[in-house]
Amino acid sequence: MYRCCLGDKILLSNLLTRTLAYICCTTFVVAVAVAIKFLYLTIGDAIVYPIPLIGDVLRSLEIMELFNILVFAILGMGFGIATKLLPWHFGSKVSKITLAILLPIIFLITAVFRYEVWVQKFEMQENIGSRTAAISFTNSFLREKTNGQSGIVGFYLYTAKLPILPSTTQDIEALDDWMRTSQERFARVTRLDPKAVNLLFSVRGWSLRIFYFLISIFTTIANFKEGRKTFSPIL
Repeated sequence: MYRCCLGDKILLSNLLTRTLAYICCTTFVVAVAVAIKFLYLTIGDAIVYPIPLIGDVLRSLEIMELFNILVFAILGMGFGIATKLLPWHFGSKVSKITLAILLPIIFLITAVFRYEVWVQKFEMQENIGSRTAAISFTNSFLREKTNGQSGIVGFYLYTAKLPILPSTTQDIEALDDWMRTSQERFARVTRLDPKAVNLLFSVRGWSLRIFYFLISIFTTIANFKEGRKTFSPIL
């Protein structure tokens, strides 16, 4: 009886230790993946998208989102390896459920990051001096362009239709001309017919987001499976 209780305590202690190790490992993996995502978003806004002539084209294609392959490869591989710390019969299920929750959240960090940068830029360019006032002004703009939606939701819907973000009141007033110029520039660079460009811009946002999201899902699943193959189950 004593030996049985002692054995149970050892198994329970071992399980708790491995569960704690799993939590620490997966937390570290998520932190690294998110850090890399913020890094490439910052590089995109600071270096890539301001490039003359082609910057607008790259922004409209959300080209930096290709780095999601690296982000979700790390996420999937890390969780696949960490899964081996848990008992085989439920470790995989725990990781899959956790990844299913984390994947869309990490994917949507792009919209949250760009929204925050846009509000800050608008506040600085207009010398408003108040984040609350900047949010109020940008929300008014978003509600006008998205049939009543504001905040991050309005921003997400707006940027799905238009890649251009006005950073001053003058930009807002000149938005239509700005959009036409951007489409003309895109047509020159890609040598597409203007009508084709208009159609491309109208479906660009959602098509790209679906495409990048599918890539993220595939990358996560593939690397999760590879991570599980890396070591033999511990328990």
